[in-house]
Amino acid sequence: MIWVVFSSIVAVTGIAVLGLYLLTFDFQSLLPSFSSPKTESVIITPLATPTNSPIPEPAPEPEKVLGESTEESEPTPTPSPAIQIDHAKIYSLINAYRIEQSLSPLQVHSSLEQSAARKLQDMIKSKYWQHQDQDGDNNWSFFEQSGYHYQYAGENLSFGNNSAWDIFDAWVKSPKHNAQLLSKEYEDMGLVIDCQTYQEAGTPDCIAVLHLGKELI
Repeated sequence: MIWVVFSSIVAVTGIAVLGLYLLTFDFQSLLPSFSSPKTESVIITPLATPTNSPIPEPAPEPEKVLGESTEESEPTPTPSPAIQIDHAKIYSLINAYRIEQSLSPLQVHSSLEQSAARKLQDMIKSKYWQHQDQDGDNNWSFFEQSGYHYQYAGENLSFGNNSAWDIFDAWVKSPKHNAQLLSKEYEDMGLVIDCQTYQEAGTPDCIAVLHLGKELI
C-alpha cells in the first residue's frame, strides 16, 4: 500500500510559490495485470447399461416452498463493498482543526469542488500524478474554468489513504499540507475523491483532491 500526499499554493499578487514539490507516479503501474484463465476440456463417457437392468425411475423434482427450491445450492459470492468516504466528515475535520487553532472555518464552495473534479479527471485521463501536468504547467486554469476567480489558490493531493480520517491525518502530519490547512489566506474549499479507478492487489485505492482558495474581489 502506498501513502502519498502533495501540497501546492499560488498567489496572484506575488511570484513566490510555497510548498510545491513534485513526484510523478505512473498510475498504470498500480493497476493489476490480468490474463485470460487457462481452460481445459474433458469428455466423460458414461458406462454402458446392461440390457437386463431395469430403467431407473427419474429423480423427483425438488420440493419448492413459496416458489423457491429447497435443494441446496452453492451460495452466490457477495462482492466486496466499494469504499465510501464521507466528504462532509473531512470538511468537518478541517474546520474543527482550524477553529482549534483560532482560525476561521472554511466555506464549502461548489466551484472549488468542480475545479478539484476537473483536476482529478485530468490526472486520470493523462496518467500523471503531480501538481503540474505533463507539459509542466500548473493547472490553476481549473479554478477559472469552474468559475472561481482566485486571489489565492492551493491544492492538496492524497493517494492510498482510504478513510476520511486517514486523508485528514496524512495532511496534518505533513508540514506543507498542514500549512495549507491552517493558512489564514484561504476562505473556501472544495474536495473530490475517487476510490474506484485505481486498485492495488485487487483492493481499491482512493485519490483525493482538495482545492483551497480566496476569491478575487
